[in-house]
Amino acid sequence: VNQNAVFEFDYPRTLLDGSVSRVVEARVDSLDWVSRTVMCFDIEISEPADFSFDAGQYVRIRVPGTDAWRSYSMASIENDLPRMRFLIRYLAGGVMSEWLRNDCAAGCEIEIEGPLGSFGIAATGGPHLMIAGGAGLSPILAMLDGLRASPGPKPPVLLCFGCNTGNDLFYEEELELRAFWMPTLTTRLAVMEDSSPGSSATIGTAVSLIKDADLQADNMTAYVCGPPAMVEAARARLIDGGVAPERIRSEQFRPSS
Repeated sequence: VNQNAVFEFDYPRTLLDGSVSRVVEARVDSLDWVSRTVMCFDIEISEPADFSFDAGQYVRIRVPGTDAWRSYSMASIENDLPRMRFLIRYLAGGVMSEWLRNDCAAGCEIEIEGPLGSFGIAATGGPHLMIAGGAGLSPILAMLDGLRASPGPKPPVLLCFGCNTGNDLFYEEELELRAFWMPTLTTRLAVMEDSSPGSSATIGTAVSLIKDADLQADNMTAYVCGPPAMVEAARARLIDGGVAPERIRSEQFRPSS
């Protein structure tokens, strides 16, 4: 047996020192449909003093009345505690989706477990390229707000956000507001079909919004979140454009029943 073996991993050591996951009680504040396919779900946890997380992480939420747990990334940041926000894609027949649509009401008690995951802002000091599809905007939104809330000059950030159709597109005004708050943020929006009148979205995908020049910035880190097919397409586009694989962070949203 070799007693002097050395192992190298393509992530920083600090990821091993994150917040400890725990189960906490929470109650529902509100549920609003922000598009025909995405819900904005706000909750308030009961023990905020003992709960912390990094922008980009997720929690597991227990579906009331069942033993089923579902994972969702926060669209809010730690500064917003005790309130937490999630952007959740509606999945017909899904146990959580149907509970949210049919039974969820303000004041409902729920359990959450977290924080979980290592998706988050890299401490590189360089520019950031963020690519999001549908409800994959949730952790990206948290990271944008985390950057804005952090002290010091803000790095250049480009967000490429895509949805299936104009009726599926959401948070257009919220993203415009964040670009106003953080002048170093540039946003591009796309829908695959049926762009709504007056929308700034072009026809295409989140990946098609990426230009060759966007990939030439020194010390850039890319963040990708959305459906698996979009994540893979984005990763291929980034690598083809010269972005080193270790500078690509991704989170896949896999639908669960």
